[in-house]
Amino acid sequence: VQCDAVSAGAGGTCATCADGETPTLDRTACVGCAPEFAGTGGQCTRCSPGSQPSTDSTACEACPPGYAGTGGRCTACAAGTQPNIDAVACHSCAEGFAGSDGTCAACAGGSEANTDKTACQPCAPGWAGDAGVCSQCASGSEPSEGRLACQACAAGFAGTGGICARCAGGT
Repeated sequence: VQCDAVSAGAGGTCATCADGETPTLDRTACVGCAPEFAGTGGQCTRCSPGSQPSTDSTACEACPPGYAGTGGRCTACAAGTQPNIDAVACHSCAEGFAGSDGTCAACAGGSEANTDKTACQPCAPGWAGDAGVCSQCASGSEPSEGRLACQACAAGFAGTGGICARCAGGT
């Protein structure tokens, strides 16, 4: 007598496999669900995209924050990226955002993301900005304290490229 698809045994005695297990091909023993699979009642199925098996392989769980994957396997997103909404792929941090652990956060005022979007850095000299985006200050202006906005050069000063300098005597 061969056991059914969710059971295993020998000598005519069959028992349903425990949760997180499935019968071997010859249905003589139960074994843990294969990697990327989870299940109950002797049936293991591959986890859907954006999820992976729980530690006991009895259920599929969403990929943890900063992770994405398909086929039942979640992997960490690289620095400068984060999971998309379905956690099936990692994508670059949005403009004005940066991150190093698979999550992206907005850069503070007066700063912007570096080239690979792994960290925020201060706006360059002569530049100012808010919401993680820096822009060069116009002629006759310079960054305010904290580089959040551009302000007019002080009396007796003039400048270009966002850098003000004292005017020469008599000008």
